[in-house]
Amino acid sequence: MIETLGARHRLIESNELEIPGFSKNPSNRCYYCKDKLFRELLDIAREEGIPFVAEGSTLDDDKDHRPGRMAIQELGIRSPSKRQCSQK
Repeated sequence: MIETLGARHRLIESNELEIPGFSKNPSNRCYYCKDKLFRELLDIAREEGIPFVAEGSTLDDDKDHRPGRMAIQELGIRSPSKRQCSQK
């Protein structure tokens, strides 16, 4: 799908245990992790002139409790797999 979108795949190092709130293992720990991860990716995207950041959630992911989705939505991260699935 990356090639279809003309996107770049980027890996970054993550240190989740250093995220305030995450190491206490709350039920919404995924929110803290996704928030930190996607803020870092948004910074990289701005520096490199990339217009948006995408992630791989699908429509099925909305059926589960996924606190990280809130961070994704708050930050305006795109979910092309969800969009593609909804158009089938």
